[in-house]
Amino acid sequence: HVGDLSKARSWKVPVLIGIFAAALTGGVMWYLTSLGADRAVTRALDSSEARTLIAQPGQTAKLTLEDSTHVIFGAGSKLTIPKDFNTQIRAVKIEGAARFSVASGNKLPFEIRAGKAAVIATGTTITARSYPNDPFTIVQVDSGTATVRVEKQDHPLTAGQALLIDREGKTRTPNADELALDRAVIHHE
Repeated sequence: HVGDLSKARSWKVPVLIGIFAAALTGGVMWYLTSLGADRAVTRALDSSEARTLIAQPGQTAKLTLEDSTHVIFGAGSKLTIPKDFNTQIRAVKIEGAARFSVASGNKLPFEIRAGKAAVIATGTTITARSYPNDPFTIVQVDSGTATVRVEKQDHPLTAGQALLIDREGKTRTPNADELALDRAVIHHE
């Protein structure tokens, strides 16, 4: 037994355990931070201090947000803008249909909440349709790129691509008739 105590121990095992523990801790911290950011956006959009703008039936509405993003939203659509927009978060929620020409050059990512989808973009033009009575949400990237997050799964889209999300959170590429609904509601200018 005394002979075993005098043998030099390998430093490799403790170092590998330390690296693994640090990586695991970092991964858990990243996950909790991203979960916290998602909850913060949800709270801000659901807050009584958030502004809600409604396009009247038969009319479209145009708006330029504080970050220079241009929004055109369709008849009967409701756009929710949190109190701290462009200072702490840069997110909006659409119930209806809207076209966003997202201003670039901002340090905060721009997020659009539509149905079960969270669309993250910078310097992109996006059309989102999510009426409360519709069986699905459609997100179409008109120019640039965006990431559509549905139930913790990311779907990257580039110009000309679209994604349909049903009420259960299942995704697929929309057909031409489904995309035509967006064009009928939002007049592209």
